[in-house]
Amino acid sequence: MKFVILILISVLFKSTCTSDSIASIKLESRTRGYQEIIEVKQDLELIHMIVSPQRSLNDTMLITSLQWKELVDITNQIPMSEIPNFIAPSHENRTDRALIQTLEVQPYNGNPILSKHYDRGNPPHAIAPLVAKIEAMVAK
Repeated sequence: MKFVILILISVLFKSTCTSDSIASIKLESRTRGYQEIIEVKQDLELIHMIVSPQRSLNDTMLITSLQWKELVDITNQIPMSEIPNFIAPSHENRTDRALIQTLEVQPYNGNPILSKHYDRGNPPHAIAPLVAKIEAMVAK
């Protein structure tokens, strides 16, 4: 029985440590006159902000620890050191046919990891699942 309890405690501790490695994840989309920021924080807070001449939104909501764990699990599948090197598959933002989007991962200890600019709706393949998950959280 003690052995089972020790295993459970170690599994819980390991998952907590993994989740604590990331402080926040942020998506920023922008073009002339429009900016949208979605930031999900380790303290289970999601901030959604839109600034444009037609609309202004500053919304904060809580997420579940399961949602945060899903984001961290997806993020942990991405080689963090490679995020700044991922190449955008398209460049429609250069002619205002798509919003410019960036992904930023803020480790708990360390400097933020920022992606290169890419077209909203067409992120580099390696970060696409993470971007889709974050965008789905505010679409609900």
